[in-house]
Amino acid sequence: MPTARTSTARSRQRSPRAGRPRRPGSATGARVLIALPWIAFTIFIVAAGGIVFTAAVIGLGIVGLHELYRMLAPVRPIAIAGFLGLAALIATAHFGDQYQMVLVGALTVLAAFAGVIARPERRHSTLAIAVTLLGVAWVGLALAHAVLLRDLDHGDGLLVDVLIATFLGDTGAYFGGRLWGTRPLAPRISPAKTVEGLVCGFAIATLAFSEIIRYVADNWESLTGGNLGLFGYTDSWTTVSGRIDGLLGHLGIEATFLLPLLVVNVVVFVVLAVVVSMLVRSPWGRVLKAIREDEDAVRALGKNTFVYKLESLSIAAAFAAIAGYMLAINISILSPASFDPALTAYGYVIVILGGLGSYLGVAVGSFVLLFLLEATRYLELPLSDARVAALRFMIVGMVLIALVVFRPQGLFGKREELYLRAR
Repeated sequence: MPTARTSTARSRQRSPRAGRPRRPGSATGARVLIALPWIAFTIFIVAAGGIVFTAAVIGLGIVGLHELYRMLAPVRPIAIAGFLGLAALIATAHFGDQYQMVLVGALTVLAAFAGVIARPERRHSTLAIAVTLLGVAWVGLALAHAVLLRDLDHGDGLLVDVLIATFLGDTGAYFGGRLWGTRPLAPRISPAKTVEGLVCGFAIATLAFSEIIRYVADNWESLTGGNLGLFGYTDSWTTVSGRIDGLLGHLGIEATFLLPLLVVNVVVFVVLAVVVSMLVRSPWGRVLKAIREDEDAVRALGKNTFVYKLESLSIAAAFAAIAGYMLAINISILSPASFDPALTAYGYVIVILGGLGSYLGVAVGSFVLLFLLEATRYLELPLSDARVAALRFMIVGMVLIALVVFRPQGLFGKREELYLRAR
């Protein structure tokens, strides 16, 4: 008679790979192998353009829309109306104009209603129409916009830039989800997607898209002046600066170039710092702190966390606009070439120096970074100018490394908040 031990051993022998996890590299390698032919196909249709690109986009759109409708099958979308609307919308983008595209959108709505009426069972009719039109708007409008971009004079380059940004965003989302993903984004629709992956993908896509915007602005002469930039917009400031010089003269302060701008910057900085301090100490600011520490708990208390985060983003954008105006007055000539990716890196460095969640740390971090960059200009070394310039950034990098090692929370960050984030 076989014992329980022998039967257990046999069951283990029958399924030796049942509990063995897959290697992380296997899924990545499979994705790379799948992506390579699709990249070649994409390059071909973008280079061909015209009817070839339009037909390929219609085919891809129908495949994507079918996948969306399959995931939302319980709602019973009117698939035929969605497919016809998507194909007509993309074809109109190539053969017609934007007004005819609006007409196609209206006809798609009528087709969705007709599809619901023709059904013997009209359960979930409103949701079916909504999901059908969502798919046409989500997939169809994006692909129709791609066709419109391709039909421009330099549309192939613009489309390639958009595709690269999309690819970088998807790659960032994939690796961010594999490395740090813990919270499912939509467990029922797509179980493998995580919130952390979405954040990583959005961050990388934003950086990539910002570079696209910069290159477009560098060549849009009617809007930005192209390589020559914009100038002559400081006339009003010149008048105000003269008045400030007169006031400083009454106080016995000799007029100096850019001194009025320094005075205005200091006043604006102090006012905005006081406003930020009041906001942080207000009930609204305390809710933001709670969202930073545990968003789920705040949502459980009935707070609309999305609205709070959107308000915070709007306030930060308004402050950034004020800072940009001051910067524009200082440099006197606005050119897209002045805003290279190094400025974005400076922003991250300032936040790391000052400490996350510390508005005072951001101010001090700005002064520390600028001091390091400007003080290293006067290094007297037996090196060429290019090597001295590279050495300056090496010094800044070593300071950052030392800060991360010995004070990872930043100059004014709190260590307990850092541990809370890690947990």
